Amino acid sequence: MQVRLLEPSLEETTLNFRRWNMVKSSMYVLTTMWNSVVRNNQLEIDDVVQLWSFRVESRLCFALVKVDDVQKGSEEWVRHSKSNENGASSSHQEEGHGGCRRISC
Repeated sequence: MQVRLLEPSLEETTLNFRRWNMVKSSMYVLTTMWNSVVRNNQLEIDDVVQLWSFRVESRLCFALVKVDDVQKGSEEWVRHSKSNENGASSSHQEEGHGGCRRISC
């Protein structure tokens, strides 16, 4: 089935969403333009991503979030807010990667 993917770069790509039946199990995969998504977003082996699903007018869509980039942005914000001129401080607690998956190319 064709699905729309919103990439971390905010580009939209049409991919095929398929179920591959293996000997003892099955897996769901995004195919066709996946290698382009990997290149366009500089995804590398061991990058942590989240894949969110949602529907637009009953059509299945996905959003791909590169978790490491989100955390780096959060750390930059914390670093900036800790060093502001008025002496205000903030705290940041790093959470686990619940529901996240690492990229395997």
